[in-house]
Amino acid sequence: MDAIVEMVHVLLRRKAKRMRIHKSGDKSVEFFTSYMQLVLQANITSAENLENYMAQHFFQNDLSSLGPITLANFKQALEIIIRNEE
Repeated sequence: MDAIVEMVHVLLRRKAKRMRIHKSGDKSVEFFTSYMQLVLQANITSAENLENYMAQHFFQNDLSSLGPITLANFKQALEIIIRNEE
């Protein structure tokens, strides 16, 4: 499992600035929870800065770009992550 986390860490660091998100379909709470947990485990950012990191690198500074359902799911997942980090 540590090897998988390390591999994800390397990939996230390499692709953080040029990640492509397919706009088809709404992203689920589970998707965002998993993704943000990987970001935190890879020490790319802290829980306190996670929302800003995601806004910049995932949503390209436009939170509404992937639609209202995806945005609502992102916010719900962010609340879960923050609550679990406390």
